[in-house]
Amino acid sequence: MLKFIFGRPASGKTYNVLNMIKELSDSGKTAVLIVPEQFSFESERAVLKALGDKAALNVSVMSFSRLCDEVGRSVGGIAGVTLTEADKVIFMNRALLAAADGLKIWRRYCRSVFFAKTMLDTIGEFKI
Repeated sequence: MLKFIFGRPASGKTYNVLNMIKELSDSGKTAVLIVPEQFSFESERAVLKALGDKAALNVSVMSFSRLCDEVGRSVGGIAGVTLTEADKVIFMNRALLAAADGLKIWRRYCRSVFFAKTMLDTIGEFKI
C-alpha cells in the first residue's frame, strides 16, 4: 500500500508515519519508508528510536536512488537470466518451424540449425 501524507511543518506527519510503521511492525509486516536522499540517516535514526532495535529490522528506510538499486538487483537486468547461444539457436529454430508455412523462398532451410544460427547473426547485425 502506498500512502502520501501532506501537511504543514510541525503538523505531526512524521509522528503519524512512525505510528503507522509501528502498527505494521507489531503485526509482523514489513514496511518501506521512502525519504529524500538528504533525510535518510535522520529517518533511520528516528525509526530506530521510535520502534526499538528488534522492530526496526522490519523497516527499510530508502531514498529513491537506493530503491531503484534494490529493485534493479531483485527483478531488473542484474537479476535476469540470459540465454546462452545454444538456447538462442533452439528458440530461433522453433520460430522458423512455426513460420515455415508462410515462407516461400526460405521454407526448405527452416529445419537447418546452420540457417537458424545465420538468422541470429543477422539479427545481431541489425541491432548494431
